[in-house]
Amino acid sequence: MRYGKYLQMREYLAEKPKLDRAVSLLSRGLTIFIYISYTAQALFLLLKKDKKAAGFLGVPAAVFVSGSLIRRSIDAPRPGDVLDLKIRQTGKESTRCRGKERNKRKGKSFPSRHSFSAAVVAAAFGWLDKRAGAVMGAAAVCLGICRVLKGSHWIKDVAAGLAYGTGGGLAGFHIIDIIEGKH
Repeated sequence: MRYGKYLQMREYLAEKPKLDRAVSLLSRGLTIFIYISYTAQALFLLLKKDKKAAGFLGVPAAVFVSGSLIRRSIDAPRPGDVLDLKIRQTGKESTRCRGKERNKRKGKSFPSRHSFSAAVVAAAFGWLDKRAGAVMGAAAVCLGICRVLKGSHWIKDVAAGLAYGTGGGLAGFHIIDIIEGKH
């Protein structure tokens, strides 16, 4: 996405505070939904002493740690580090998103951690049940779109995060299945 189009999108949302707030709330709600669902399923597997609990926890942990290390080493700038964006923080007035106002979020944009985490969680659910995986996958994609609309990430950050989380998750669970003799 060219800078001009990105700025147009952000300016449009900044001029529509209700829509901008809805995107922020959807982003937050999806994040909470994904992580509460994952935590609840993990606890359920642990309490049942299900042998899949180790994989359900281990594969996403490996993808999260490796993705975070990749992200730290690349340290790509966020849209707000490069452009003068108007960002509506949930519950706050619109602020300019450059320099000191966003110091806590500088860099580390590629790949999107929200996206790769949500995608590997979707892969984990898909390992247990294909329909649950599809629901979580749709939530991961919607979350990624929200991250771009909010100005937190470039499209490439989200696309790479979704690909890394999905690929890492599918590979990890496939390896577990091979070890367990299911393939």
